[in-house]
Amino acid sequence: MMAVLRATRHPLRWLLSVVATVALVGSVAGGAPLVAAAMGVAFGQPVGELLGRTRLRLPVVLLLLAAWMAFGWGLGWLFSGSSLGPSLLGPGWAIIASDLTRVGATTFTLWATLRALAIRLPAFLAVETGALGFTFALGFVAHRDGAVARPLWLSDPVWRAGFDPADALLALGAVFGLGLLALMALEARKRPALSAALLVPALTLTLLALIDASGLQKPPPPAELAEIRDAMGDPPLPTPPDGSSGTGESPTEEPEGGGAGEGEPKDGEGGGAQPEDGDGGAQPEDAAEGGEQPQGGEQPQGGEATGEPKEGEEPQGGEGEGEGSASPPPQPDDLDKPSSSSKSQPQPVAIILLGDDYSPPSEVFYLRQEAHSEFTGTRLGPTSRPDVDLDVITEFPNTKLAAKAPPAEDGRAVVHATVALLSEHDRAFGLETVLTFSPVVNPNPARFVAAYNVRSAAVNTPYDVLLDKPVGDPTWTEDQRAYYTKVPEDPRYAALAEEIIAGLPEDARGLPFARALAVKLWLDRNMKYTMKEKHHNVPDPTADFLFGNLTGYCVHSAHAAVFLWRSLGIPARVSTGYAVQASELQGSSLVVMSNNGHAWPELFVEGLGWTPLDVSPEQVLDEPGEPVDEEMVELLSEMAREKPDPEVAERRDPIDWAGAGRVALRLALSAVAATLALALAAAYATKLWRRLAPRLAPARALSRVGYRLALDLLAEAGISRREGETREAFARRVADAAPTFAQITTLHLDVAMGDPATAPWRAQGHGPWREALAALRAELSASVRPRRRLLGLLNPFSLFMAR
Repeated sequence: MMAVLRATRHPLRWLLSVVATVALVGSVAGGAPLVAAAMGVAFGQPVGELLGRTRLRLPVVLLLLAAWMAFGWGLGWLFSGSSLGPSLLGPGWAIIASDLTRVGATTFTLWATLRALAIRLPAFLAVETGALGFTFALGFVAHRDGAVARPLWLSDPVWRAGFDPADALLALGAVFGLGLLALMALEARKRPALSAALLVPALTLTLLALIDASGLQKPPPPAELAEIRDAMGDPPLPTPPDGSSGTGESPTEEPEGGGAGEGEPKDGEGGGAQPEDGDGGAQPEDAAEGGEQPQGGEQPQGGEATGEPKEGEEPQGGEGEGEGSASPPPQPDDLDKPSSSSKSQPQPVAIILLGDDYSPPSEVFYLRQEAHSEFTGTRLGPTSRPDVDLDVITEFPNTKLAAKAPPAEDGRAVVHATVALLSEHDRAFGLETVLTFSPVVNPNPARFVAAYNVRSAAVNTPYDVLLDKPVGDPTWTEDQRAYYTKVPEDPRYAALAEEIIAGLPEDARGLPFARALAVKLWLDRNMKYTMKEKHHNVPDPTADFLFGNLTGYCVHSAHAAVFLWRSLGIPARVSTGYAVQASELQGSSLVVMSNNGHAWPELFVEGLGWTPLDVSPEQVLDEPGEPVDEEMVELLSEMAREKPDPEVAERRDPIDWAGAGRVALRLALSAVAATLALALAAAYATKLWRRLAPRLAPARALSRVGYRLALDLLAEAGISRREGETREAFARRVADAAPTFAQITTLHLDVAMGDPATAPWRAQGHGPWREALAALRAELSASVRPRRRLLGLLNPFSLFMAR
């Protein structure tokens, strides 16, 4: 029993390794890297076990594993670092293949090395166990400091189910910790002492008592926010100059007595203060005059947007929060993630070649990559429903892709463009609403990682035309409309929205677009833009921003605008991607920089679809960025316009890799099915032959084929000879269930061990064997249950249990 129990350490270790690796990789990547990591650890553990038990010397084993890792990285470079991989597979599949080989080889080698060392050097069992715990814990490190939305693969489904992610995290950690304890107990060569079994729980309880869990920020139910706010007493304090706090002034708090109190908003600062003389809800006609669209959403460039609007222009703010590297655009998930200004130089991430003349009315090119519309408790995330956001293409264009529900082209300009990526992106992006993506041959594989064509429908309708337009899609169901208007239950959102639109003219208050524009302009005037404000150590970052110091960056303002719009019944969502000033367009070339990453709010206008209406803060606290180098733009444009090798293009263009993949998958499945069918047929045929052999075999072979059939009959009944057990001892052990088997064993040994010169098989003949085998069948029928004999008869591989 103990041997069987101890053998479970192998599948337990394998399971813990897979869970820890998937948790770590899943927190930073998905798709191909996650699959590669899971496959690497799934195969690395057993291969390391086998290598550790071979007679190869340990240095040889380590050298083989290092060679395998080098081979994987070399193959990954061949896929994405050279022109061969993209030319044969296409840019998207080349990146996927590179991720599979590199990540798979790395995880395979690391876990196989740890397992082989633990087999050869028992002291490394502690290292391997420690690596398991460290890997698992590292996957949840983003959850520290009250960042309850991390990791997203855990928090999102738990939040949707109505539970606290912190509780789920503690439960998951407890289960994994118990698994590690069980693994250590099973790995012990001696039975653990009773004192050790009592000491481990005692130490665990001591550690739990020392942990201060009261500091964890647990998001309260929205219905209780009012009670919690009243119980807090004094209003939140302003953010210190270093930006270390996530709270600020409460603009809705009325001071006691006369004069300006602590909670009274100051000039230009936010909150729900009642606007005076229309100040809270500026005339939408002012913004729409002349058909100009309010601008916003860009990082301040050199000499621009330093906090003072230019004469005759709508004030612009700095919304691009790049880190100075080819990082992805900011996501709504960053609401609870610390942000900081980077001093590093922004880098180009893509070059866009426009094929049509188009000037955005907002003076900003919005390059949408992803839409976030599903309310998850405190923020918006990508939808999990199949019937919404059908205008967004979520796949990378390895083949031609089209939007499932493109908007009407009335009021929009169809713009064709070519995008050449200088850094890897998991999703493609295009100008506003993308109609189609089409992959193209990389014009310069040494400089670009991928290239594709995009056909977009961009808004070219001035705002004064949209003022009297209704919002929402008349084809939506009630459930879909409710989905796009779901907001936090915090009543302050609706109250502030009503205060803002109260300043609108009487005839404009009933116009949904005018109401949305009033909210946008209010945020323009009252928000202070900075990347130094965190808002990450609070239950609701958007509420902390909007009803606090109104200091933050694009993710905060986009969420605030959407929640206020939704409070007014306006369908809205947050989109992420890049926002580039139209002034950066040089000819038909537009360079996308890493600091152009942006999040902006959108509302659905009937007949037009999802329309950006971005917040453009008048007050920018961060230093302006550097202008884009014109020579760099010219150089990248020339590279993107290079003609690819026609032979490569001719060889690749006609190939449908997705179709070829489906065919290859069908062939592989067919081959597996055929192999299994052949294996079953061969096993049954062999089993049938072994049953008929005693009837057809000559007398000389009866001692062999007859004894073999007897072993087969016993194996079907679940009786097999043990390792090292003699044939005589086996016959004595089964004498109660099959007494005749002793006679069969004697007949077999007389021939197998007898003198060949006397030919003992002649004396036996067919008669004794037939009688003995018939008697054995009768005895097994009487002593073994019919169901067990039937299962043994149907089992095609029972013959492998016969020894």
